[in-house]
Amino acid sequence: MTTPAVLLPADPLGPRRPDPHFVLEARQVRELGGMCVLLDHDALVAGEAAEAVRRVPAGLGPLWYRGWMVGVPAYQELAEALEGAAARC
Repeated sequence: MTTPAVLLPADPLGPRRPDPHFVLEARQVRELGGMCVLLDHDALVAGEAAEAVRRVPAGLGPLWYRGWMVGVPAYQELAEALEGAAARC
């Protein structure tokens, strides 16, 4: 069985922890047995999707995205970058 994983924006000032706006969601995911994976939102909106997902573990599998809204092209770039990391949103 695969552990559910949620992709959350990282804190811009502390990239190894969730954005403060998503801390409660991260806590709930972990309490329910899921895994949180962090995304560099600033890199994503700058058009650097591969950099945005560089901390996503390879072979992770399906992810749910819970984060700030971005334009359709950025979502497409995010999906493509995740496929390159063998994960999918």
